[in-house]
Amino acid sequence: MILKQFRNLLHQKKEQILIGLYIFFFLYSCLMIWEVFIGPYRSYESIRRYNLYPFKTITEFLLNNGKYTFEVIFINLIGNIITFIPLGFFISLLFRKSCKLLNTSLLCIFIIICIEIGQFILNVGVLDIDDIILNTLGCILGITIYKLISKLCCE
Repeated sequence: MILKQFRNLLHQKKEQILIGLYIFFFLYSCLMIWEVFIGPYRSYESIRRYNLYPFKTITEFLLNNGKYTFEVIFINLIGNIITFIPLGFFISLLFRKSCKLLNTSLLCIFIIICIEIGQFILNVGVLDIDDIILNTLGCILGITIYKLISKLCCE
């Protein structure tokens, strides 16, 4: 009964909700651009750094956690996942008519790779395959959340 009333309310306010979500996506995109290219965690070094070995950085943080503070481990592992959950959600929302897990995931991976290459070219971070893995995991969680919400609200 409550779910039916909730669905009716969502249906009545669908346009307003979509506009709000698009505005939120725009703000999220601006924040992401700031965070990955300009923000306080960016390192500006004379040597460009990269890691092309999968799970090297993840393993380093997990096995040598005594070398790093909890904040550093959290930001580098959990933060890389959480930060990209909205991207998976919003890409699913933007392309909801053709929203298949594989297609949406591939688009997210393309965006993430562009970000990583951009950081490398601009020398504002480390091009790291582990970031791509963790960011993609976040996107897949976002896609899954979108699909669950869509199923709950639209069936």
